[in-house]
Amino acid sequence: MPLRKVAITQAQFERSPDQDADIFTADMIGHDEGAPVTIGFGRYGPHQELNETMLVDDVMMVIAGHLTVTGGNGSVTAGPGEVVHMPKGERIQIRSHEHGATTAYVTYPHWKDAR
Repeated sequence: MPLRKVAITQAQFERSPDQDADIFTADMIGHDEGAPVTIGFGRYGPHQELNETMLVDDVMMVIAGHLTVTGGNGSVTAGPGEVVHMPKGERIQIRSHEHGATTAYVTYPHWKDAR
């Protein structure tokens, strides 16, 4: 796989699978490029909620806005420049706040393959 740079301006967002909420993902690098991880961007509208059991390890960095992530051992609120790790098997809730949020993520293995 060659060296590559991606930007959020290149992202083509799609509604997060199995969700009715205003939560969108844009995978930028993944198995199609031969990468062992998926790298992409997420976009959450204001006051949205995602409830999920993590099928993969997911590391999410907040770029804009704030998110609260709740898991088995409590809750954390993350803002710009902060990172949250959501381990495989954890039941989590991600909740956006009044301004929504934009994130970057890396999953291992590829999250779409685990569905």
